[in-house]
Amino acid sequence: MAEEDSETPYTTTRAIEFMEQAKEDSWCLHLSYIKPHWPYIVPAPYHDMYSEEDVLSVKRSEVELEDPHPLMEAYYGYRYSQAFSRDEVRKAVIPAYMGLITQIDDQIGRLMTYLKDSGQAHDTLIVFTSDHGDYLGDQWMGEKGPLLRSIRPYPDDHCGSQQRCGGDAGAGHHRPH
Repeated sequence: MAEEDSETPYTTTRAIEFMEQAKEDSWCLHLSYIKPHWPYIVPAPYHDMYSEEDVLSVKRSEVELEDPHPLMEAYYGYRYSQAFSRDEVRKAVIPAYMGLITQIDDQIGRLMTYLKDSGQAHDTLIVFTSDHGDYLGDQWMGEKGPLLRSIRPYPDDHCGSQQRCGGDAGAGHHRPH
């Protein structure tokens, strides 16, 4: 598949087409990128931008598996969690995941360039959000799950309390005795 035909550039192109036809009026656009998400199909040149040497060390502890809370025990048994608990899976998938993130960065750059070049940048409010991160093996989990520090995109003070946000990685995920 050609890079421009993959989900992220296709979505960006459609957004630019919409903004172009609406630029003389007030407009609102909700642009939602699906990637990085299963299946991790990554077009060139992003498919080999990263290698296993770029993969950060996993953040997890054997303590997390000792007498876990039933909810965490269920997450640990989930098939993606089982897959990402294996180093060979992390070394193969995370570089692809990183490539998909770089593709999104490039496409957001394309959008920003379009807004500037079309004279709309100064009149456009951009709100960038994310629904979740993926654990990718951290805390023995694969995809999204409870909002533990390793995937939540905001500091503790925005959450009100570490209890609500999940606290530190590896802390509070097993049952107190």
